[in-house]
Order: sequence, then C-alpha cells, then structure tokens
Amino acid sequence: MIPEYGSRTVASLGIPGRYPVSEVAETPMDAPEQSESGDRSVKPFELFFDLVFVFAFTQVTQLLASDPTWEGLGRGVLLIASLWIAWQSYAWLGTAIDLDEGAVRLAMLAVMGAMLAGALAVPGAFGDTAILFAVAYAFVRILQLVLFGIAAREMYGMFPAMLVLARSTVLTSTIVIVGAVSGWGPLEAWWAGALLIEYGWILVMNLSGWAVSPGHFSERHGLIFIIALGEAVISIGIGVSGLAIDAKVVIPAMLGLGVIVAMWWTYFDVTSLCTERHLKAITGRR
Repeated sequence: MIPEYGSRTVASLGIPGRYPVSEVAETPMDAPEQSESGDRSVKPFELFFDLVFVFAFTQVTQLLASDPTWEGLGRGVLLIASLWIAWQSYAWLGTAIDLDEGAVRLAMLAVMGAMLAGALAVPGAFGDTAILFAVAYAFVRILQLVLFGIAAREMYGMFPAMLVLARSTVLTSTIVIVGAVSGWGPLEAWWAGALLIEYGWILVMNLSGWAVSPGHFSERHGLIFIIALGEAVISIGIGVSGLAIDAKVVIPAMLGLGVIVAMWWTYFDVTSLCTERHLKAITGRR
C-alpha cells in the first residue's frame, strides 16, 4: 500500500518537505530509552556534544563584532548556515540511535574534536584558516553519513534516505575544500554555492525514510538554544568587565538581558510547544 502523503514543516529547520503521514518508524531492539509516551529523552552526552557547536556560534558573533560591515554580515550568515546544518544532522541522528554507546560514542568524540578545530578557525574561515575550517566541516559532515549508515542497519527505510542525503553532503564538502585549497575566486562564493546546494537539496529530496522522535527533537533544540542564551548572558558580563559600573553600563546591559529574555519567552512558550505538537500530529503519536 502506498502511504498517504502530507506536507510537514520542521519549524526548527524552517524546511518544508513531503512525508508519509501514516509512517511510524520501526524501533530496533537496542533503541534509545523512551518515555512512557513513546518518545525518547535527550541524554547528557548529547548536551555535552552540543557545547562545541555553541562555542562555534559564539565565535561567529565575535567575528561579526570585529567586522561590522555588510561583507562581515554576509560571511557571518554563511558561517551560521554551515554550522547550523552540520548540527541539525546530529540532532536528527540522535532521534535514531544512542550516541553515547560503544563505537558511536568514540565517533561522536572525534566529531567534537573536529568541530572544536573548526570553531577555532571561524575568525579566519575566509582567510588564514580557511583550509582548516573547510576540512573540519567536511569531516563533521562525512562522519555523520557513516553514523547514519550505522543507524540504517536497524531502521527500516533509512538506508535509501541516507544515500539520497549523501549525494549533496559529499558534493558540498568537496566544493568547500576545493575552494579553500585552490584559492580560485572569492571563497565566499564557493561557500554560498555549496550551501545553496545543501539547503536546496533538502527542500526537494524525498524525506520519507527519516524517523523523528518529536519530544526528543524539540527538547534537543530547546537545550542548545538555552545554552546559547546562557553564552549571551556571559558575554554581557565579559563585555563590561573592567568598566566603571554606572548608568552607561547598567542600562545597556539590562536592555541586552531584556532581548535575551524575550527570545527565551518566545521560543519556550510558543515555538517549542507548537513544533512538538505539530510533529506529534504528523507522526500519529499523541
């Protein structure tokens, strides 16, 4: 029987796609522990893993602060887009298999090391450390395919979906490395082209083989968001260190905290809840 299809938008990704409405992924015997509702919860190792990505995000903000121009903004957008799609891949992976068991844990630790190297290279990602950042990005993306291949052994329908994703992942990883190594033309153009292919491919590819645990997916995004907000609060404190604490410092700091609170309120009281309910409605889980 051919399953009925509907349109699903993963709010955290902002990417629409066509998914089987009636599809419920088969659960392997060694699947991650789940709650009574059938959803799995985020494990401490996943939160630990996310720290290197949050550090990379903060490196981008420092890059923007040091280059407050339209060119700097464009580079920042390219870097955030590349880091976000890399992290998203592992957020999806975490809904399929345990990331802190056996060889998978060792592979994830290798990814953390590569991502830390990439994060350190962010300030010069389009300059002196361009090759390091490109290689680190490619390593993180390719190893994600290997881990998806491991997950595919236990989950029906995932292997064909993984092969579809592999086409764009291998192509875009090759593009950014060639651009960084060759030095032909603006490196920003190489990255822009690669990311257009990456995001465009996700928009048009058949995602019917992917399985999502709605509660885990929503919780994982919420946790990395709260860590990022915590980093923003710390940045406010670091930014005013050494300055005389008067109204000129306190008022802007309070305004900055107000923006952070507004972001927290909007995400956790609206976006997060709506996203989880939407995903549960589509997968048929209540």
